[in-house]
Amino acid sequence: MHKKVFLEIINEYEKIRQKNQFILNKRKKKLYRICPRFLEIENELTNIGINISKLILSNNDNIKLNLLRDKNQSLIAEKEKILSDLHLPKNYLNIYDCSLCKDTGYVGNEKCNCFKQKLIDRYYDMSNIKNIVEKENFDTFDIRYYKDEKLEDSKSSLDLIKRAMEKSMDFINKFDIEYKNLLFYGNTGLGKTFLCNCIAKEILDKGKTVLYATAPQLFKIFEDIRFGKFEENNLKNEYTEMVFDADLLIIDDLGSEFSTLPLQSELFNIINTRLVLRKPIIISTNLSPSNIEKEYSSRIFSRLVGNYIFLKFVGDDIRLQKKF
Repeated sequence: MHKKVFLEIINEYEKIRQKNQFILNKRKKKLYRICPRFLEIENELTNIGINISKLILSNNDNIKLNLLRDKNQSLIAEKEKILSDLHLPKNYLNIYDCSLCKDTGYVGNEKCNCFKQKLIDRYYDMSNIKNIVEKENFDTFDIRYYKDEKLEDSKSSLDLIKRAMEKSMDFINKFDIEYKNLLFYGNTGLGKTFLCNCIAKEILDKGKTVLYATAPQLFKIFEDIRFGKFEENNLKNEYTEMVFDADLLIIDDLGSEFSTLPLQSELFNIINTRLVLRKPIIISTNLSPSNIEKEYSSRIFSRLVGNYIFLKFVGDDIRLQKKF
């Protein structure tokens, strides 16, 4: 998937360059017609550039090299004066969508900011949550819905959400440094999905790939693949590749799917493969740890306990609090 997106963006830059080259050619033809001297200057500059390169490669005759450079600057100044006399800007022939990389996508060996932005836009589209994260992000996360009343284990819902947010921010800040997986569990309506979306936005904004899917959505795809319901092999391959290759996979509402042995096997395969590849997963579920163990195989639960940070959510249903 990374390669496919990369090639799409490279092709997009090629189209941008072709478009701008067409505009440039039109402007040049008009300019040469109005002022033939401008074409002469450009030809002279081309020849000077070739001669300068030859002298640099031969590594001698610094006097001639300096003379050519002076002549080069003189011709550039003459070009700028012609443009000024015609009331045209200096950059009239510098037609780029991005002046930093000149529509190549790279500044030196580094991706230009415009390239990074294109990646982010693509990954937002692929993540399935582009519209959701505009509303559900850390700027709109409101901890006032969590009470500071101590529970039996001496922790309040406010204490637990603060811990969940602290671990989430640590996950985000160290995403490229430390390999971690998170598991949010607790009753419905306590902000687990909301916090997943908050994290997704931050990771997407880093230019990373994020695939978000509810457990029923995810397993429905694999079920359709298993029974040959995918008509387009490319779509099937892209989706399964993204499940294993995305920088972050979010499985929301685990336990709400109709669990079968084949789907449990698929879940183990996803968890185990991404564990081997050190590709993080965030899981949210309404199931308690003991119910996760009952619902799924011991080998799945063992992988989760050994490699995931379990974060508990408690309190009153936030949706009901907002409604009433």
